[in-house]
Amino acid sequence: MTLRGAEVRPASEKITIRELMVTIFTGDAAAKVDSVLMTPLAEFQPGKNIVSGNQSVRFLQDDVEVTGARWTFDHGAKKVSIGENVRVTFRAKLNDILR
Repeated sequence: MTLRGAEVRPASEKITIRELMVTIFTGDAAAKVDSVLMTPLAEFQPGKNIVSGNQSVRFLQDDVEVTGARWTFDHGAKKVSIGENVRVTFRAKLNDILR
């Protein structure tokens, strides 16, 4: 995983990051990009490996794009939670989704 930002401001237990881009890799020998998370403003909690924010977020994988606001990314649990204005766009074929 890599975290990149335009500006980083450390505080007591959190680090504020402007223009954050988190890139998560597959972790195997191929080291392909698994997913990408982008947001204009976030807070990183280093001891917990949690990134969160109230502003917009965009989460991308090969077959899905999710946008919204008021979000949390827990790297340990491999979970992204979005609490507001959520929009999901699937790029994969969804067979019999309404059954």
